[in-house]
Amino acid sequence: MLREKEDKGMIGDGAFMFGSLEGSIGQVIQIPKECFQFLNRLQEVMEANLVDITRLPKSEHRKVRHENGDPESHFHVIDGDFVEQFLDLPSKAQCVVLQNMLLNINELGPDYLKEVKDLLVFLKSKH
Repeated sequence: MLREKEDKGMIGDGAFMFGSLEGSIGQVIQIPKECFQFLNRLQEVMEANLVDITRLPKSEHRKVRHENGDPESHFHVIDGDFVEQFLDLPSKAQCVVLQNMLLNINELGPDYLKEVKDLLVFLKSKH
């Protein structure tokens, strides 16, 4: 899905790196809408079904805090570090996530799991 779009120059156009005052370094890349929708769904399902290593809900862990102390939620952002954790999950947990993503459980199979893993490995290679 993404490899063809990368060949046409649709991925990575306008990509940039940034640094934060706290010392973080990140990268922002442009992805096609269908890829965003898929990764956003994966992120939502992972948030609902997994406990992060911090033992905080991901929504709290990644909130931006300003000087006045009010947290700000991110909007239309895929947390690549979080989504990449799918690759490190035990097979059983991966299946639970994928089952909750699918509208039709009959679509779940080794080919679908491989497609998801290939997509995440491909995106991981972009940074």
